[in-house]
Amino acid sequence: MTTRSIDTRLAVLSLMRRTALVFAAALPLMLPPIFPMTAEGNNASPPNPTLPAEVGAPSNATIPVKLDHLQLGLEDVISLALERNRDIRTFRENLRSSELSLESEESDFKYEITPTANIGLLGGDEITDSRNYRAGVVLRQRFKEGTRVEVGPFAERTDESGEDREYVSGMGISLTQPLLRGLGRDYNLNAVKEARFGVRKARRALYLKRVDVILEATGAAYAVMRRKLLLDTARASAERLEEFARLAKEHAAAGKADPVDVLRAQTQLRKAQNDIITNTEALELALDDLKLALDLPLSATVAVDAPMIVSPFDVSVDAAVDAAGENRVEIEESEDFLRERYRLSGIRKHELLPKLDVNLRYSRTGTDKELQDSMTFDSDAWSLGANVSADIFRRRDKSAYRQSLVDVDSARIALELARDSVASEVRREFRKLQRSLSQITLQTERTREAQSQRSLARSNFLEGRTGNFDLIDAELSATEAQSDLIDARVEYILAQYRFRAAVGTLLERQTEQGKRK
Repeated sequence: MTTRSIDTRLAVLSLMRRTALVFAAALPLMLPPIFPMTAEGNNASPPNPTLPAEVGAPSNATIPVKLDHLQLGLEDVISLALERNRDIRTFRENLRSSELSLESEESDFKYEITPTANIGLLGGDEITDSRNYRAGVVLRQRFKEGTRVEVGPFAERTDESGEDREYVSGMGISLTQPLLRGLGRDYNLNAVKEARFGVRKARRALYLKRVDVILEATGAAYAVMRRKLLLDTARASAERLEEFARLAKEHAAAGKADPVDVLRAQTQLRKAQNDIITNTEALELALDDLKLALDLPLSATVAVDAPMIVSPFDVSVDAAVDAAGENRVEIEESEDFLRERYRLSGIRKHELLPKLDVNLRYSRTGTDKELQDSMTFDSDAWSLGANVSADIFRRRDKSAYRQSLVDVDSARIALELARDSVASEVRREFRKLQRSLSQITLQTERTREAQSQRSLARSNFLEGRTGNFDLIDAELSATEAQSDLIDARVEYILAQYRFRAAVGTLLERQTEQGKRK
């Protein structure tokens, strides 16, 4: 091995070592820690993301841990549904994905440090054979106004014919400034603003899914309560009919009643017992539906105790419509979409401009046969130029701009439709709420009258003035009225939840300004 070959290898190794040292110094800036550092210098534990607290699911609600036997109140049902629902988990992941997309777009405006290395060979019949080695580090920064800057040191070695070698070391800087297309924060932040819109959209979608889950869980809980109360009503009716059948037998034995009274009582008793079986099965099905809504094992034992309090509402339909206009996410979504269409239309209009960029480059270098001697940086060079390019007809850009204006008009129509749809929904739910409250009043009066009729018929039967036909008929009427009253109360409670959802006050949410709405 010749002395020249040894020197060449040592020079290359020295150049690579210098590049590695520069890269190692820049590495901490390129790779931020995965978790923030604690005061002791250790990596902190990964954060545990939490979601804003919701109305109807207080933060202090106790969520049972054991899933084999659960005693759930309404708050527990809602909290458990919001925590375990699979769709909500999917929407949370969608939101996280949108946030990561935003981080990716924002990273374009953060500085980059890029080590570079090149090796090249050149040869030919009329070209002197040469080899080229180059290494360096480039610091890049893109600014929101459109300016792009690159700066960094480099070292280059060129060998010609395996004999002559030359080192070039230096520092270079380049600046590119758009003057027409590409100038301005609005245009350069387009991708970032689109990503922010995606985050807002994903956050609103998660909120709407939470509202749907609350309505679903509440409906499932009150379906269980309805079946429990209907089962209790059927059992109480069966006990009374069993008593009526016994009394009919006693009266028939004493000659105070006909055999048909006995058969009538026994027939109705069998029907009541069948109603118990039917309601028991319906209760089990309602519990299974609740377990599915809460993502619980079907083998778990679940007991639900939801309040059956009927509280009248004091709000006018016009006030409810106004409140919905301020609170409903669908209207906010349409307004945000319209603003986004306006913004994109401005971007399409900006793209009608020709591309005109100014390029400025400056470098300070040194050249020598030895690497160390080439680092004198005794010569400089600069260049200034402009690049312009544009399609004369710009057919595609003009079409895109006209299409953006159509999109703005469509978004404006969609906003008007969303406002009308929300107002119509609020009025519809308001009428349902009024009707449900009226039905409770009517069914309460009907139940009271039916119970009075049953008491009177029982007294007449016990005194022997009538048979048991009127007594059984009164019992069936009272049981039916009681069942209808239970249905009316459950429907009214659920109508209240649907009405609050229509107004947009069922669930609190975090706005962009950090205030709860």
